[in-house]
Amino acid sequence: MKNISVESLRVTESITLKGIPTSIDLEASEKKKAKELNKLRERLSKHQDIMYAHNK
Repeated sequence: MKNISVESLRVTESITLKGIPTSIDLEASEKKKAKELNKLRERLSKHQDIMYAHNK
């Protein structure tokens, strides 16, 4: 899967939203993207568990 650089998304000059694409080609299959999304959700869940108290 292709990595996305945050720098490539940074706005540094005047832009027209009409000319900016709304999706990014990750060069990966739907199955691979779903697997990666699930891994990221698990990581986020672990971080949320650390940051917030449960059942309080």
